[in-house]
This record gives sequence, C-alpha cells and structure tokens, in this order.
Amino acid sequence: MFRRVTDTKNKPDITLETAIKGIIPMYTKDSITLGVTEISTENEHYKDVTNEKLDMLMQAIAKQQELIIEQNKKIDSLQQQLNEHRLDVKDRDIKLLEHVKNIRKRERRKCCSLP
Repeated sequence: MFRRVTDTKNKPDITLETAIKGIIPMYTKDSITLGVTEISTENEHYKDVTNEKLDMLMQAIAKQQELIIEQNKKIDSLQQQLNEHRLDVKDRDIKLLEHVKNIRKRERRKCCSLP
C-alpha cells in the first residue's frame, strides 16, 4: 500500500493527500475481506476437485493391485503346472530310455545266440 501511495505521489500534479485518498479505498477492510473470501472459496473448489481426483486415482490403483494379485496367482498356478509337466516328461524320457536299453539287450542276445 505504501509503495502504491509513493508511486502515485511521484506522478506530476499529485499531492500526498490525493495519492492517499485514491489508494486507501482499495485497502479498506471490506475490499480485503472480499478478496480473501474469493480466494478462499476458489481454494476450496480446487481442494475439492483435487480430492475427487485423488480418490479416483486411489480407486484405480486399488483395482490395479487386485488385478496384479490375480495375475500373480494365475502365473503361480501355470508355473506349478509347467513344473509338474516337466517332471512327467522327465519320467517318460527315463522310462523310454530304459525300454530302449532293454530292447537293445534283447537284440544283442538274439544276435549272439544265433547259430
């Protein structure tokens, strides 16, 4: 306020009294209160909007976390199935090799026992 009074007083043909009378009404209690009230109302609006957006984001994050948990359960289940399948294949391969060895032994015996 003092800066404005000083700036206004420094203009040509303006007295200190005229500058004060012109500037003081801008800083009366009513005008300041009105400005503060408007700012406060505007801040409340932005606060409400921000809170709504934060709530939406938190809900979206919660849904994503639920989906991630479900996906992890499915991945674990598939991993377990894959491990079981690997064991089955390994057992099958071992049995197949044993069978092939047995067949070779029989063939050798036949071969050797021929006259």
